[in-house]
Amino acid sequence: MNTQNHATAACRRRPVLALISAILAMIGVCGPVAAEETPYWRTTPPTNARPSSAGSGWTSTGGGNFTLTMPPGGKLYIGIENFDQDNEQKTVDLVINQVTGDPANPDNTRWLAPRSVVGVRPLQGNVAGHMAINSNIYTANPPFRHLCMVFEPCPEWEYVEFENISSVPRSFRLYAKVDSECSEKRRSSSVGVPLDTFEVVCGKFGVDGHSLGNPRITEVQIFPSQLQVDLGAPLSFVAPPHTGNWTPDYAFVTGLGDPAPQGGARFVSDGPGLTPADVYSTSLRMVGGSDSQYSVFAFDADIGQWQSYLFTKLDLPWYEGFEHYDPLDDPLGGLHGQGGWQGWEDDPAFDAPPSGQQSNGGAKSVKIGGDADLVRPFGGADDGAWTFECWQYIPSSFDSAGGGTFAGTYFNLLNTYPVTGDNSWSVQMQIDSNDGMLKVFHGDGLGTIDVPYETDRWVKIQVEVDLADDWTQIYYDDELVSEYSWTGGILGDGGGAFDIAAVDLYAQGSTDVFYDDLALTPIIEPCVADLAEPFGSLDFSDVIAFLTAFGGMEAAADLAEPFGQWDFSDVVAFLTAFGEGCP
Repeated sequence: MNTQNHATAACRRRPVLALISAILAMIGVCGPVAAEETPYWRTTPPTNARPSSAGSGWTSTGGGNFTLTMPPGGKLYIGIENFDQDNEQKTVDLVINQVTGDPANPDNTRWLAPRSVVGVRPLQGNVAGHMAINSNIYTANPPFRHLCMVFEPCPEWEYVEFENISSVPRSFRLYAKVDSECSEKRRSSSVGVPLDTFEVVCGKFGVDGHSLGNPRITEVQIFPSQLQVDLGAPLSFVAPPHTGNWTPDYAFVTGLGDPAPQGGARFVSDGPGLTPADVYSTSLRMVGGSDSQYSVFAFDADIGQWQSYLFTKLDLPWYEGFEHYDPLDDPLGGLHGQGGWQGWEDDPAFDAPPSGQQSNGGAKSVKIGGDADLVRPFGGADDGAWTFECWQYIPSSFDSAGGGTFAGTYFNLLNTYPVTGDNSWSVQMQIDSNDGMLKVFHGDGLGTIDVPYETDRWVKIQVEVDLADDWTQIYYDDELVSEYSWTGGILGDGGGAFDIAAVDLYAQGSTDVFYDDLALTPIIEPCVADLAEPFGSLDFSDVIAFLTAFGGMEAAADLAEPFGQWDFSDVVAFLTAFGEGCP
């Protein structure tokens, strides 16, 4: 035996054993350090102070019962902070048990109404409408109301406002608990692949909702614009019991009699239906991902007519492969009005068709030529770091159809749309057959950086945007071409917005160029403490993995300077990351 190596190994084991004791003492054997997720309450409108902060005016429920009295028109606010470490929604079970009330209304089903929902995000202030309220469970003996409140993971904390809508004071006991059996937690759309489900929470019809007048809605229909409905998935429609029992079914013809071959959902009530004061929630699932636009039809029984309108959902992350569009290569029809696409400034004259002539994956792409100036706006890419990626095919026969400095076809990313000035363009890439060059306007106002463009093969264009550092990097065929300030714009004179607002594919009279597999996705920082399965959440298996890597002097445990040495600074770095959880 080599005594020197044996001694070295023994010296390494002793600190590791001590570290095991220290880490177990600091985090406990049950799992990661987690902040308290007890709901809070108050009877006065909240400020932006988070509930757990000193002097915020919030009172913790303690996870148990407490008694309150609400006067007529009185308000109750229930809030929760979200410390979820695996990007899942947080469920709160809220039970309101009547103590005294109105003898003329023994079932008490309508005395307490949810009025508003507000989420508070760091640096962005208030964001309305994040929490879903499932209030479909009622019993009358003893009278209580049972609500499931689902908080999204993105806001730092959220609250819901309730109002006593009866004419008498109400005293009641309230019980609130996080992560009860009220419903299963659901994966959020804020991280990962696009959702395949259309969902409306806390929706309304009428003067307080999306349509006009004061309707009484007894049937609701929902149709995605391009994707097929998953006929094997359950349909959901939740509304207060007094609106009637809602029967779900699939539909292939709209209320106006138009065919909908991709399918949709219809929900029919056997009762009086929804009024403008009634909140509903609904969902249906598609095949192949999330759609960006949905047609909704609502039958107003009071006047015997259908109302119709559109939902536009520009969910991020976003992907477009053009596989669900028809007809192909049609000079008279294209993508305008489908999938969130539009001609420049919403003008169909600048439309472009899906094409079967070329494809990077699947069978279709989009063809940009002639008058095409096709735009896809986004909503929500206004902080953090993002990657925009697409694949471009330039035929060897490509012709810019003219001369001059700015001849050719363009790939653009905008920081503002509709545009407000030169700095609305943060990325402008020109492809010019006159000299065979791809020209990137590099953001210093001095001109372009030019590289030869590739023909007759698919080439990746990639743009990395870090809005926190106001920086962008542009890659062509996996080679860095240029980098500069995102808000500086393509001329470098500043004033742009911290937003990835739209992609623009502009032909400017040129012959056809093809694009496929476009994607806008967030860049998620790696979770250095997430070292073991199940990945995406932190538990004791991650602690064991860290200790193993630390004992073996592996790179996974070398988390702090001086790098190349495994000491207590790496332990502190791991504990800090473990306590903060995964992004």
